[in-house]
Amino acid sequence: MLIVVSGEGITCLEPDHMDRLQVDVRAGVSDELARSQLSSLGLMDGTHVWLDVEQIRALSGRADDVHWAERFEGMLRYARNRGWLREAALVRAHLTRTDVPTQDAPTQDETS
Repeated sequence: MLIVVSGEGITCLEPDHMDRLQVDVRAGVSDELARSQLSSLGLMDGTHVWLDVEQIRALSGRADDVHWAERFEGMLRYARNRGWLREAALVRAHLTRTDVPTQDAPTQDETS
């Protein structure tokens, strides 16, 4: 799953790819702006972000899909086994920065 932080907001791209969980901060977004935009979704922690599991579900746009929900739970079990889950509410994601433009996708504001 790829979560993108851009100047326009937060989008979830590739919600069906459960083999990774990554937050990508796009070019032109300062650490301060990224922290602000991610504040409702999680906490930046060095090269990782701790994401709220329920907020990821909502942002994915797939929470009502039973098959997707089963696969998401499988991803969380894997994360738990690796020590990447805190109190069953926060899951660790890799934090990256790229200069790739954001694709057209609904932002968190549009999916709320």
